[in-house]
Amino acid sequence: MEGINIMKKIYFLDYVYEFEDGHDDIKLLGVFSSKKNAKLALEKIKENPKYKKIAKYIVISDDLIGRLGWEEGYITAFY
Repeated sequence: MEGINIMKKIYFLDYVYEFEDGHDDIKLLGVFSSKKNAKLALEKIKENPKYKKIAKYIVISDDLIGRLGWEEGYITAFY
């Protein structure tokens, strides 16, 4: 089907911690083809004793494959 651009959603499992000064610590833990698979991975992480302290900072987000991000540009801020 040439000419048709069907974008597929992908799901990310990220560790996101915001420090008191406002900057974030973000780590990508995994990329998944479905929300169901991302949720299963999150449950598996929650069962792992090594992740117990940070489990509340792990989130699922999504995006589209083939989408260009940061189109409006970005800035780098140093503290």
